[in-house]
Amino acid sequence: MEDLAEAIQIERHIVNVIPSDHPRRSTYLNNLGELLGEKYGTTGMRNDLDEAIQIIQQGIDANHGHHTLQVALLCNLTSRLGNRYSLTGAMTDLEEAIKTGREAVKACRMDQPERRVCLNNLGIRLSHRYGRTGQIDDLEESIQFGREVIKDIPQGHPNLAEWLNNLAVRIGFRYTRYGAVEDLGESIQLGRKAIENTSANDRRQAAYLNHLANRLGDEYLRTNNAEYLREAIEHAEQAVKITTEDHPNRAAWLNDLGVLLGERFSSTGTIDDLEQAIEIGRRAGGATRAVGATLPSHPDYAGRLNTLGGLLSDRYLRTQSLSDLEESIELGQEAVDTTPSQHPNRVRRLDNLADSFGRRHSRTGHMNDLEKAIQIEREVIKVTPDNHPDQPAYLNNLGIRLSHKFSKTNQTSDLEEAIRIGRMAIEYTAQDNPSQAGWRNNLCIWLRDSFLQTEVMTELDEAICHARKAVEAKPKSHLDRAGRLTNLGVLLGTRYCRTTSEENLEESITCFHQALTQVSSPVLSRIRAGILCVHYLAVKPDWHQAYEIAGVSMKLVPLLSPQSLENSDKQYVLSQIAGFASDAAAVAMEAGKGPLRALDFLEQGRGVLATSIEMRADVEDLRQKHPALATDFAHLQDELENRTTTKSDNEAKSSPITAPDNCYQANREINRLLITIRQKPGFERFLLPPSEVEMRNAAECGPIIVINTSKYRSDALLIEQEQVRTVALALGITEPPADDNWPHVWWIPTGLLTRFPLHAAGRHGGSSFETVLDRVMSSYGSSVKAIIHARQRPLVISSSSSALVVAMDSTPECSPLPFASKELKMLLGIYKSMAISALEVGRRVNDVMSQMLQCEIFHFAGHGQTDNHDPSKSNLILEDGKLMVANLLEQNLRKSSPFLAYLSACGTGRVHNERFFDESIHLISAFQLAGFRHVIGTLWEVNDRLCVDMARITYEEIRDSGMTDKSVCLGLHKAARELRQRLSNAQTNTASKGSSYSNGRDIVSYDDDDEEICLPHWVPYVHFGI
Repeated sequence: MEDLAEAIQIERHIVNVIPSDHPRRSTYLNNLGELLGEKYGTTGMRNDLDEAIQIIQQGIDANHGHHTLQVALLCNLTSRLGNRYSLTGAMTDLEEAIKTGREAVKACRMDQPERRVCLNNLGIRLSHRYGRTGQIDDLEESIQFGREVIKDIPQGHPNLAEWLNNLAVRIGFRYTRYGAVEDLGESIQLGRKAIENTSANDRRQAAYLNHLANRLGDEYLRTNNAEYLREAIEHAEQAVKITTEDHPNRAAWLNDLGVLLGERFSSTGTIDDLEQAIEIGRRAGGATRAVGATLPSHPDYAGRLNTLGGLLSDRYLRTQSLSDLEESIELGQEAVDTTPSQHPNRVRRLDNLADSFGRRHSRTGHMNDLEKAIQIEREVIKVTPDNHPDQPAYLNNLGIRLSHKFSKTNQTSDLEEAIRIGRMAIEYTAQDNPSQAGWRNNLCIWLRDSFLQTEVMTELDEAICHARKAVEAKPKSHLDRAGRLTNLGVLLGTRYCRTTSEENLEESITCFHQALTQVSSPVLSRIRAGILCVHYLAVKPDWHQAYEIAGVSMKLVPLLSPQSLENSDKQYVLSQIAGFASDAAAVAMEAGKGPLRALDFLEQGRGVLATSIEMRADVEDLRQKHPALATDFAHLQDELENRTTTKSDNEAKSSPITAPDNCYQANREINRLLITIRQKPGFERFLLPPSEVEMRNAAECGPIIVINTSKYRSDALLIEQEQVRTVALALGITEPPADDNWPHVWWIPTGLLTRFPLHAAGRHGGSSFETVLDRVMSSYGSSVKAIIHARQRPLVISSSSSALVVAMDSTPECSPLPFASKELKMLLGIYKSMAISALEVGRRVNDVMSQMLQCEIFHFAGHGQTDNHDPSKSNLILEDGKLMVANLLEQNLRKSSPFLAYLSACGTGRVHNERFFDESIHLISAFQLAGFRHVIGTLWEVNDRLCVDMARITYEEIRDSGMTDKSVCLGLHKAARELRQRLSNAQTNTASKGSSYSNGRDIVSYDDDDEEICLPHWVPYVHFGI
């Protein structure tokens, strides 16, 4: 650089001192322009490039009749204008460069040595314009010029490597456009020759390495040969390594490296590759809308948006983080919007966008996303030429969306079209193309859907044939293998159900078992395979083997909720295995393993989200006493969930076929770590289900009854201080207590029973005591471990207790609740008699959330909403917005451990969608998880007037008996009994929205057209707590 700077200084001095009419002034200007251009090539500084262009233009203007010099000046100006276009994306520079380049070629004699240079420069600019506009004539002309440049060029020519690489790049573009294998082969061959003819210190080497890396990546996609991908990543990493941080092309090299790492992730499931690719993508293109230093007018702007969006969409598939998918759609839409309509890459960007819309539909169920995806895919196929290499992929993607539409609308025409174009995708793909396995895997699913409609066995046989080939085509380490084995197993199971062929049943079970043990596949895919394996073993029946498979599957369930995921994302993932814990418990009973093992399965597989939130306290406790172990545990937990492999720099470059070994290693490491943690005093049961002793101790205040329902069998599992047993007959409590000392029972229902008021079961009316209400007082829990966790926190009541009361007698866009203000007045009187100060607070979300940290009691009287698709969005409606379940789950009130949350609103304990029964995520559980010791809420609609009486009687008992754990449940129990007694049988049986108690605190249930159960208004009130 010192020599270059000195040369520029000398030339600049000459230009400044010679007269403007000096005959050699143009020569000196050209020399200075070349030197400044060389400096720009080294530093990437824009001011050097601008000055070079200005100086060369002055040289052209000052030249009079010197032919050879004129050619050199025009050629240099073409190069520098092209450099500036690459930097800024300004089309005016590119058009001017092409115009100047044509003038330079025209000015050359056929035998003039400079002609090669001029043709090369013009060819580069034409290929750039092709990249911007997609005009194939520009690309073909640039290839023609490139071949002319290297024709008969002597070995050892100083520009040989550069010109070989330029031609390789353009032929690579044509491969991307048309997919001709011979073009790809020639591009790779020319790229290798370019590198072979390049010295190690040549600054252009990075560009040659980057191009070869991209083409080797294409060859990997074509052949599925991992060696090509390994070499591609090696070259791409070297290109980035030898390029300075401030070089204008560094972002492009980073972007291409990110793409290749994303491909390796797609093959092996190694999450490190995907995370690194996303990080590189953000560095290359920036985040969201700004894309860092890349201007929207830059020719690579849309491409970098598209790359990053695709990587985020891939990560969504692995982690189910909805924020990744939303960002992917935003980036993809902007990539399409900023791509010219004739651009050759616009079609691929549209396809990626459609894919993201389709994935969002699968997550949210919104049909407008699905319709967008189908519309875009049809547009993509319409503009894609026949025999285009991407045509089968576009057909396959449209088939996926049409099959999803069929599953929503049951329109057979959609399924028929999906099958037709799925067969076309396979037909248009070479037999040795690895992508064909994916097309077959999808087609087999659609054929099964059709078979279930038509019962035509040939469709099922064809589906099985495609499924077998899909499994056989991929290596055993491929991350999709579990999913494909599962599909084959489902098809064989379907054929067994029609033919009763034991051979089909046995092979089906084998497929599911192999899928379950596929360590490189996503955890959710493996658990699904385990669930199906249990099902078909039950069909056999082989209960002992079903029990073993259930145990292996259940051990994977905690990995579905890593701490890195948002609670709403965890909730969605866990909903995919709803009911499995209940089935596993039933299988344990059928296998003769006893109620304790059945409870273990229920505790492992239900309430996982709640456990992950409760685990914050366990891990924090571990961190306080053993910080190194806590750090290692958190790292390995996220690794295993995401199929992460911890790699050194050298390992990261190793063949991707080593990824399964790394998965096994991570699994072994976390098992060894858990053994170490459990050897520490106080952590003997870390992350284990409650032991028998812990369960029996939890029943010290009264029995815990877990009612498990399953398609295999149903059981009542009774936990008492003396034993854990199944209950076939009554508990032995046959009448009300004589001394008003009510026995206390904790109910833990599963499945559909979570919707039913077990505390109100029985024959009410007359003198009958054949009711739960007349024999015990009832509390509810989501799991035994939730009860144990709650009891581990000591009851501490402050001498200066406070209550936060929010009464919403008028709520925006909701019906008025005239009795809410009466409820408030009544509460203030009782609080005063209890020496509890009422906190003055507004009715806005932030006010309520902030004051919740200061109170022992929170009482809400108002409207609520439930969300059937996403329970984490269920909420209490306040003046300025909604206090959602998700907000509460993010709170940690455990240090203050407030005493009671009383939710005097409708349906605060309601979960309509059975996919969410196991997690029991609703407003009541959210307040519990946030840290409240007791929560009173409702299962469905409640009456505005009766809300006042229920609250009054409950609080009077708390006042009279003191703020104890027993007084809360006893107060609600007494309120229910008194209101039942008060209402006549006629009023009870005819209570409805048209009765004298019709003014309900109506909870708005999104997408719920079910009529409310017509039951007495005291029935829906429930107590969750200890």
